[in-house]
Amino acid sequence: MRRGDAEADRSADNEHDADVDLARAANEEGTEASEEARKRTQEQEAEQEVEESVEREAAARESSNPDAHRDEEPFDS
Repeated sequence: MRRGDAEADRSADNEHDADVDLARAANEEGTEASEEARKRTQEQEAEQEVEESVEREAAARESSNPDAHRDEEPFDS
């Protein structure tokens, strides 16, 4: 192998290593962004479950006492 060939190989290796480093960094950033998005999604789903639970409880209370409105004064016409 000639000296010029060895330098070209090292240069190509360095470029490849730089590309690999950039790809790893991008992957790590993408992984972090994915992780944050996943956490936000989980938080939103948890909040939605709480809201739905509150709504179900309110509906259950209302349906368990359908005459609750009869405690009010009768409407005079």
